[in-house]
Amino acid sequence: MSKKTRNNGKAKTHTRSAKSKKNPVKSLRNPISVTSVAEFERYLDDDLPVIVDFWASWCGPCKMMAPVFERVGKQFEGRVRFLKVSTEKLPELSEALGIRAIPTMVVFNGRDVVDTHAGVVPPAELTRLAERAEDIANDVTLGDKLKRWLGFGAQAQGAQAPN
Repeated sequence: MSKKTRNNGKAKTHTRSAKSKKNPVKSLRNPISVTSVAEFERYLDDDLPVIVDFWASWCGPCKMMAPVFERVGKQFEGRVRFLKVSTEKLPELSEALGIRAIPTMVVFNGRDVVDTHAGVVPPAELTRLAERAEDIANDVTLGDKLKRWLGFGAQAQGAQAPN
């Protein structure tokens, strides 16, 4: 679909890719504090996988988790979306998802929950959660990971078998 706009008397054509959604998400900066259920749903409907930190201001472990979540989130900007949801401000969201303890990390691919972790998550584990989320979103299989780990990649695909 394309749309024409005027800029200094010149017509410009903007084309929306077939993959983009009706309500595109504006921010790519991680982490993002979600302020409404509608905003949360827009992020889930976006193309990127999502990791959500359910937290509360009075929660000591949540405060410990915040800088880790921010640091790892910045490493995955543009690849995995990191959201923060206050259970105090959006209790209906945490109730709907069955959040019983905080902090809780929930990993989404679209609107599907693909992983959950309650409690403080060490940086290495949060990085693994983000990598898994990215792999799931990109349909990377265990076989693909094994080939990558063993060094069979683009080089191996171009090589020919010996006669």
